[in-house]
Amino acid sequence: PTTRSGEKGLVALPRYPAVRKMLRRAILRGQICLLASLAVLLLWQLPSSGVVGLETGEQVTVSMNKVWPINNPTEMYPYYSLPFCTPPEVQTKYMTFGQIMRGDRLVNSLYNINYRENQERKPICERALSEDDVDAMRNAIENSYMFEIFVADLPVVRPLGIRTKENGQIKYWLVNNMDFNLGYNEGQVVAVNITTDVDLFDITQHKDGMKAQFSYSVNWFPSTIPASSRLQQQLAGSFTHHTQSLDIHWLAIINSFVLVLLIVSLLLLIILRVVRSDLSKYLHIPDEELTAGGEEESGWKLLHADVFRAPQHRMWFCALVGAGAQLFLMVIGTVLVGTSGLYLFERGGVLTFAFATFLVTAFLAGYLSAWLYRKLGGQKWAWNIVITAMMFVGPLFVIWSFLNSVAWAHQSTAALPFTTVIFLFFSWSCVTVPLTVLGGIMGRSNAAKWVDAGQAFPCKTNKLAREIPQCHWYHAPLAQMFASGFLPFSAIYIELHYVFSSVWGTKIYTLYGILLLTFVMLLLVASTVSVLLTYFHLNAEDHRWWWRSFGSGGAGSLFFFLFC
Repeated sequence: PTTRSGEKGLVALPRYPAVRKMLRRAILRGQICLLASLAVLLLWQLPSSGVVGLETGEQVTVSMNKVWPINNPTEMYPYYSLPFCTPPEVQTKYMTFGQIMRGDRLVNSLYNINYRENQERKPICERALSEDDVDAMRNAIENSYMFEIFVADLPVVRPLGIRTKENGQIKYWLVNNMDFNLGYNEGQVVAVNITTDVDLFDITQHKDGMKAQFSYSVNWFPSTIPASSRLQQQLAGSFTHHTQSLDIHWLAIINSFVLVLLIVSLLLLIILRVVRSDLSKYLHIPDEELTAGGEEESGWKLLHADVFRAPQHRMWFCALVGAGAQLFLMVIGTVLVGTSGLYLFERGGVLTFAFATFLVTAFLAGYLSAWLYRKLGGQKWAWNIVITAMMFVGPLFVIWSFLNSVAWAHQSTAALPFTTVIFLFFSWSCVTVPLTVLGGIMGRSNAAKWVDAGQAFPCKTNKLAREIPQCHWYHAPLAQMFASGFLPFSAIYIELHYVFSSVWGTKIYTLYGILLLTFVMLLLVASTVSVLLTYFHLNAEDHRWWWRSFGSGGAGSLFFFLFC
């Protein structure tokens, strides 16, 4: 089948009733898969239980999570991978999708804590330590390993032990006793503090018959913390040695805002003066002189017949634009949701929302990519949609496969379980791919109307490309990308430090209002610099601006990558 213009393609298939019926069924199935995936994702993110009042003497859930070196929180291992007291049967606790993606692996423990019942020091087990066990513990203390424990869903992070130096000799001390100080209010555990710096066990050297006795104690006290905000208060009190004052963030925002204001004002002044000067000269020339060639054109005015010439590798260019728009919407949605407070303190909640947003915004990626590709004269629209769907997911899958294999080989909790991998593949194949295809079909159809009407672009393009003159060194791609990347990075690098500290650490980032302001400033600087450099590029009579403008806008990501 062919279209009216004689072009072969699937756009003519809906003329046949059988094909239309098949497409309607495919769309219906895609909608069912979309709703099913989102429903599973939302239900998976819900906590296992809400805030339910506890009675005196009722057991409080205590779960162990994982261990990791403090200098590399992404290197995570199960808690019982080290020689601790292990329950007779290790049971995995319920975890949300976001927790699993973060590497959490909650398991049961031997700590028996009852609500509002104090407990004197009580041993839970006596563990015989072999030489390998002592070496493993000593190596963990040498690398400043931390462990995480959840008491009534409230996280607490403590070191496995300490390293001291006495009389020139290095000694290693293992934490074998934990004193639980628990605050209660409204029938809930609202505050948890664990003291571990008393009665440590010396594991500097292994001895025959060495045994470590692990014990714990519980002390309850009344608290005024509301049960509804217990998690927020607990997280605010965690990692006090890493927490920075809010004033530092605002000071960084003010400094960045002044810098952004100077950059944007300077660039806008240059653009307005230069462009206004060119336009005023051009618009005040009489038509007779223009016709007679009395005024010689120069700069960007010579490129009206080449400025909309299709770039090289336009299929890849359009796919990158579509995938970039999808990621842009995902970031915008995630930051806005974080600003509103939804899922703000739910462990892994922001990650879950970002994943769901990425799934549903695939429609925009397919639409924008196919729309631009059709306007640029592309014919292989099916391949364009396939490449758009794989543009971000493909490289991500390759990198993830390598990292996940390494984590799996080292038995790290950073390796995703098989069921989670199946769910991710199901979500991508049943949600992202159909939405990308649907958006691509609609985008191509809408662009075809403009192309058929001869209104794809404001100016017509000559068949022969204009000769490009030799440019100065500062018009080179590397020079412009360095300038366009350094300026946005210099405007927000202070706040970027705290964001990456949260990404590579265990502290949950909660200052989404400040992050939103930082993101707006980044957009202002990046867009302004890209427009200015694109103007300079066109003014040098070089019509190859498509890839150059894309590189100018994305050059800041290279600086972000090197900074992280």
